[in-house]
Amino acid sequence: MNLSAGHSVFNIRVYGICLLQDRYFVLSEEKYQQSEFVKFPGGGLEYGEGLKDALIREWKEESGLEVEVLDHFYTTDYFQKSMFDDRQVISIYYWVRIAGMPEFPVLTDTGSLILCPKERLLDVLQLPIDRKVGEALSYI
Repeated sequence: MNLSAGHSVFNIRVYGICLLQDRYFVLSEEKYQQSEFVKFPGGGLEYGEGLKDALIREWKEESGLEVEVLDHFYTTDYFQKSMFDDRQVISIYYWVRIAGMPEFPVLTDTGSLILCPKERLLDVLQLPIDRKVGEALSYI
């Protein structure tokens, strides 16, 4: 693969896992390139950013919500090709806490944030890495 013009073979993503009232996960319903999916909120790391700063920025940009980044939960340790281009996706997941309690759904620039009951998490997550994280969360 040609790495000129600043293109990378890696797509580094950072996501926030928020569990409210020990019952509901905050998820993002999004549309991107003719696709609709439900995923954990977050997005891509930009050059010069740390992982936690990127996660805070993504939540703020997409939903207007302030989050506190807590503990690391999961990092991909296997090859996952992007659904949208020819790059390898590396995803990092952190527990986050939302400042205050917003009304759900929260409209975002790409869709909306919704609440998902813990027992339905694997029914709604669609992206491969999110599903793996969802399986790990099913033991919580």
